[in-house]
Amino acid sequence: MNSDDFNNNLMDFDSRAEDSSGDFNKIQVFVDSGAGFIAYTNKIKMNSLNVTFGTTYIKAIALAGIPVEQVGFLSVNGTKKEKSALASDKDIIRPLPYIISG
Repeated sequence: MNSDDFNNNLMDFDSRAEDSSGDFNKIQVFVDSGAGFIAYTNKIKMNSLNVTFGTTYIKAIALAGIPVEQVGFLSVNGTKKEKSALASDKDIIRPLPYIISG
């Protein structure tokens, strides 16, 4: 591989890594409001959000319009996670309400 090939490959990698806004610090997450929170999200079940790298799960939930004080725990990509953990690109976040029995 000569230096021109290397530079072309590097430029191709850079263009794929950069999102459409030109910002390397953005990631895309999905907040699944489910039946418990759909009333807060204008009846949108799955919200796609572009957030800054370093955003916590609870912050993404709040950005989707869900009242964080009502979130009991959450599942991310099918696994229980802490609310304060950092979101990763393409995460599917499912907040679940507190379960209260009488």
